[in-house]
Amino acid sequence: MVRLPIKAAYAILALFTICLPASGQSLPSVDGFSLNPAPVEIPNAELSTLDGRPASLADYRGRMVLLNFWATWCAPCRHEMPSLSALQASIDDTELTVIALAFGRHDATQIRRFFADIGITNLVVLIDSQSRLARQMGVRFIPVTSLLNTAGEEVGRLTGPADWSSERAIQLIRSLMGPIET
Repeated sequence: MVRLPIKAAYAILALFTICLPASGQSLPSVDGFSLNPAPVEIPNAELSTLDGRPASLADYRGRMVLLNFWATWCAPCRHEMPSLSALQASIDDTELTVIALAFGRHDATQIRRFFADIGITNLVVLIDSQSRLARQMGVRFIPVTSLLNTAGEEVGRLTGPADWSSERAIQLIRSLMGPIET
């Protein structure tokens, strides 16, 4: 039998309190999304692509980014991912890029299988293999989704799964995007 320190046991239990809705129910709305009082600078972190190439969130400056912290073993993440895909399909990726950021020890094969199993092909997938960015941003439970402005600063976040393809979520994101220059 493995004995965990009480803090670790509570942390693991808390992970599972971000539960899936009952069968047949939809994901919750974005009601828990909280705006930061002022934009928060995001630390530079070494990320990688599924092909192992170096990547950075700085590569996406100039457009809004919806950054979703997730893991292949996270059931709520699996349930939420199709709504992130639908959101990306509804907004041009030059205006908003949805990034699925796997953190922790994932290999590209696991991640590719995860997305193939749920039929998602349109999201940018990055890996934070050392969980540095997740720690620096204070991500303690998943899923966590942060909205970054065009300067790469966090303007708000939501902890827990949400229906990102809902009209309410799209309106929220559009209102924070401001006018789109053409």
